[in-house]
Formats: sequence, structure tokens, C-alpha cells
Amino acid sequence: MWWHSPRNCLNSWGISEVAGWGGVRSYLKLGAVLYSIICYSELLGGVRPKLPLLKILQAAGAQGETFTLKEVMHYLGQYIMVRQLYDKRQQHMVYCGGDQLGELLGLESFSVEEADCEEHKKEEEIQSLESIKKLLNPCFLCHHRPRDGNIVHGRTAHLVACFRCAKMLKKKRSPCPVCRKDIEMVIRIFMG
Repeated sequence: MWWHSPRNCLNSWGISEVAGWGGVRSYLKLGAVLYSIICYSELLGGVRPKLPLLKILQAAGAQGETFTLKEVMHYLGQYIMVRQLYDKRQQHMVYCGGDQLGELLGLESFSVEEADCEEHKKEEEIQSLESIKKLLNPCFLCHHRPRDGNIVHGRTAHLVACFRCAKMLKKKRSPCPVCRKDIEMVIRIFMG
């Protein structure tokens, strides 16, 4: 399973402006094309679709120019139903080859069936175990104290150093060792 930043995922969908982002994991799948592309994000505001997507939403009955992602997904479903782009026998199959939805997505057809495989669950478990193991690794700089110095810059932070080394980096005005951004503050993390 591979992850995309929420902004890249929405931009590829024809959504231009996002009012706000939170760091909370909420998995959003556009029940169609997004069998393997999964975005994680939480929208604090609305999205303003670019013109091709806006036309599709308005054809499905949407009014206005700003929508929540849930509304975008709802109107896309309505559009598929109104245009009868789904297969009558296998209703999870959507055929959008000669339609503006197909042009926008760059697809001839896709399935909206939920991918609820055991394999995906196992992959998620393995990824979470790997991320826990990384947290338990010692400090990236001194290699012997635990990682408990969260380096904060803007809305993001990286936990790669112990508190002592992270404070030293901030004091020397060194950039974050992960992304090279200026360090705004260092917060000590207590794991329980």
C-alpha cells in the first residue's frame, strides 16, 4: 500500500484549493478509482474544484463552488447514477470511457467495490509495526539515547533525535535533519 500527500491526491482529482489540513488520519477513498490510491487527511474547511470537476458536480445537482470532500464524493456518486455509467448486472462496475468523468480520471472503467482483503489488513499491521520499531530506534545523532525530542517546524514535526540533541540543533540554529526546515521549537515526548 502506498500513501500520497492529501494535497497531491486532491490536485490529481482536479481540486485546487484546500481551506485547511489537520494531521489526523482519516482514510478517504473515492469509491471508484481509488482502489489502491488512499489519501489520509482531514479537511477543516472545504475544497474548491477546478472547472472540469466542478462541471461534473453541477451536472449532478451540486450548487455553489466550495464543497466538503464528502459532498464531492456524494455528487460524483449522483453523477454516475444519473448518467447510468454503471453496469446494470454488476453495479459496482462504472464505465466512463466516453464521458467527461472518464476524461477527468483518465480511465475507461473502474470498480467501486470495497477492497476489504485480509492482505490489506496485514500490510497495514506490518507498516504500523515498522513505524513503532522506528520510534524505538535510538537518537539519529548520538545513537544511544531514546528519541524523545520532537523537532517542530510549522504544522509538521519530526521525531528523530533525543531531547538533548534536538535542543542542541535548535540552539545552533541548525535545520531539521529530515527536511532541512528551520526548527521553531523542540518538544519533549513522553511515551507511556
